Amino acid sequence: MTLARISAVLVCAACIALLAFLPAKAEKRVIIRRDTERTVSSLAYPQFGHVRLDAALAFFAAQELERRTQDIEREFDQAALGRSKLASLAGSYALFRPSPQAVSVLFELHATSPRWPAPRRYFSTRSYRLPTGEELTLAGLFESLPDALKILARKCSPKLLAQIMEYDTQERIETAWFLRSRLIMPGHPMPDGADIAEFSKHGGDAPAMRLLEGVVRGTRPEEENFKHFVLTAKGVRIQFEPLQLGGPEAGAPHVDLSLQELQQAKPHMHLWGK
Repeated sequence: MTLARISAVLVCAACIALLAFLPAKAEKRVIIRRDTERTVSSLAYPQFGHVRLDAALAFFAAQELERRTQDIEREFDQAALGRSKLASLAGSYALFRPSPQAVSVLFELHATSPRWPAPRRYFSTRSYRLPTGEELTLAGLFESLPDALKILARKCSPKLLAQIMEYDTQERIETAWFLRSRLIMPGHPMPDGADIAEFSKHGGDAPAMRLLEGVVRGTRPEEENFKHFVLTAKGVRIQFEPLQLGGPEAGAPHVDLSLQELQQAKPHMHLWGK
């Protein structure tokens, strides 16, 4: 190979490396807004100077803002029109850059309305392979999605339940009786209907039951339950929406899982630069 060809190869490799690292250096923050008779809403999203990636993020942000806004507006009847705005929605984002091979974006939206007893929180995520800008799905992180879902369900359930138990309210204390005896201990299966009925007989009230059933339902080994994921430097973070886990009492918990915890699912290690 001639010196000129070697130089050309090195220059090409350097350009590819630069393209891969581009999103890791800086991003431009863009805000889109939507103003209707009933709501005012906005959502910030990043742009990196990568044509395919930027187009995908811009399209998703516009769709997400439209979808969330429409969902909120459906709650208000026509009689409410003509008054001041009935709800506001504002969204921001956080970036995760586990390696030059991937980037993840976590969107968080806060919705408020004088008609609601408390604000609402919504989450969504997007992950991309670099330097191609191709979207990464959960199936793209592991060799076997069914195996990965089983592991995610087994790991996330006790971690979520432990978070709920950290609160010292009577509701959490009642919940803790069942959770400690049935779910937190290694080797115990997910609760079935009989277990939940037993918990109810031992003093589980309606809010506690809703939380318990929400965690059980929201961590079943189904792809929909773990769709809000981001790649972190150490592994994967699963973000859960409050309504997914039974209501606002669940908070907005997330679960961080290390690559070691996910080892049996055979994650594609190159996405973490390993």
